[in-house]
Amino acid sequence: MNNISVAVDFSADTPFIVDHALTLAKANDSKIHLVHVVGANTDTKGRYQSGTDEEFPQVKGELRKLVDFILDAGVEADSALVEGSPAPSIIHEAEHVDADLILMGARKHGLVGGALSASQGVLRQSTIPVYFVPVKN
Repeated sequence: MNNISVAVDFSADTPFIVDHALTLAKANDSKIHLVHVVGANTDTKGRYQSGTDEEFPQVKGELRKLVDFILDAGVEADSALVEGSPAPSIIHEAEHVDADLILMGARKHGLVGGALSASQGVLRQSTIPVYFVPVKN
């Protein structure tokens, strides 16, 4: 396993997810590729508009901190900030970096929430193996 794509949302569970990714990467001499998805902005006619410049520097800074943490732990890492719907964007980014595995957190949801969650979408749509880290709600 060469590349692990790790979806992060900067929730309180993100350090727990990154720790799991580090353990797996060290055991398999793998590189970690972090991906964070921000919602795509559309106008009233459904046309795509790029997000505001103010929101992205903060998110990019948070990604940089996580990459630095992983690098300090002795694992090669990089990151991507992607705009779009979570599940397809996570899968597309994993394919783009030729990931062997997608790692992400999974929360316990009710029937409706589970059907709409990013983790469920990735599981249903991905041809790349998916590793879920159970996290608290």
